[in-house]
Amino acid sequence: MGKPIVREFQDERDQCVMLLVDCGRRMRADDRPGAIGTTHFDQVLNAVILLSYVALREGDAVGAMTFGTPAGQERSLAARKGEHALNGLMAQLYGIQPTPTHSDYVAARLLVQMGACDIDRRIAAHERLRKQLAHDPLTQAREQHEMA
Repeated sequence: MGKPIVREFQDERDQCVMLLVDCGRRMRADDRPGAIGTTHFDQVLNAVILLSYVALREGDAVGAMTFGTPAGQERSLAARKGEHALNGLMAQLYGIQPTPTHSDYVAARLLVQMGACDIDRRIAAHERLRKQLAHDPLTQAREQHEMA
């Protein structure tokens, strides 16, 4: 009972880091006093770039996908490694602004739960879910209420 316990951990390398960026209406908020022009969305983009930088430096592949945008305006970048991956990610996310649409967290959760870095599968699953929700009366009522 008096023996010390030693556990050795090994860093996991070559992971796939997929970042989902919420572009919905809630990201337009700025709740910090005196920080004019720094919305939640700006803070998220800063976090995405910093996380990407660290992950790429550690040898991981990094990709991103937006949600909370009108249909057809999503952007996605397959996970990549290397020194040019960060520039590609920033170029893909450049110019994105939060929209007045409601973010579909159910679809975003589904994308996260899929787990794999196969971006094409994620996009297809997102489109299937969007079509299913388009026929849902509760979703239609919520969207009509938001438009009013």
